[in-house]
Formats: sequence, structure tokens, C-alpha cells
Amino acid sequence: MNSSLAARARALSRALAARLAYAPWRREAAALSAAATLAACVNDGSGDKSPDPTVPTSPVSGPPPADVTGAWTGTAGVGANRLNVRIVFKEAAGSLTGDVFVGQPTRPDYSPYGTLSGIRAGATAQLSLTFGASLEGEFRQEQFTGSLTFPPRGGEPEVRAELRLQR
Repeated sequence: MNSSLAARARALSRALAARLAYAPWRREAAALSAAATLAACVNDGSGDKSPDPTVPTSPVSGPPPADVTGAWTGTAGVGANRLNVRIVFKEAAGSLTGDVFVGQPTRPDYSPYGTLSGIRAGATAQLSLTFGASLEGEFRQEQFTGSLTFPPRGGEPEVRAELRLQR
């Protein structure tokens, strides 16, 4: 990694860690910080763009589920750098609420991370998370694929991670 790219990656890591600093779950902030470092490499065009071999890359087709209420588990991250995520959705008349839990890939446990709220229209969902991020994506059959976006802050660019969940 060249020095300017390394500096950018460190700055993104610090920015993401600062966004999550108020959270008592510091180990997850460190894991997301690592995802931001990889995001800097990918966004610059010089990083490893190979997909995570454990996540299917083909889009899921089929109808959205009638109701998405329940626990959905998967990963969020950039490239092969991942963080475990579990979201427990509650749906009522197209409105979604839920609890977000995160964990390190090397550990089986999850820690509470925040809540979300938003809407679902057919397959498409648009959600806001209490820790300042937004989530947009699609439900297809028993899978959800989307983008988790942390907005720009303190002069740093936004950080975007891929999210894949299944019920």
C-alpha cells in the first residue's frame, strides 16, 4: 500500500472509530475500523477487490417474503474484511423496526449495537440506524442484500459496507 493510501486508510479508520466511540462495544468498533481501512483501498482502486469467498455473489431472485419479522444473520464489510451482524426485525404494515447486534468474526457471541427504523415497500427497504448510519437494500426470499452507509463526518468521506443477511 503506498503512503498516501495508507494515510487515507488510517484517517478513515479513525473517523469510523470516532463515530462509534460513544458505544460501549469497543471491540466491534475496532472490527468496523478494519472494514473502513479495506474500504479505503477498494475506493482508491488499488486494493484487493476479490469478494468474500463465504458470501454468495450471485443476486438472489424471487419474491420478497410476506413478512420479514424475525432474526436475520450475516455479515457486513468490504471485500474479505467482515463483521458478523444480526438484526431482529419487527414489521407492521410496511414499517420496520428492529435491534442490531454485532460480533467479531472470530467469536460466536453478539453485542447489542443499536436500533433501526424505516419502511419496506415490496422487496425494497430503507432504514435509519441509531448510530448514524443508513441501510438500503432488498429482501428476496429468505435473504437480504444491502448497503450500510456511514455519512461523512469531520471532513472524512462516507464509509459504505455491503450487508448480506439470511433468515
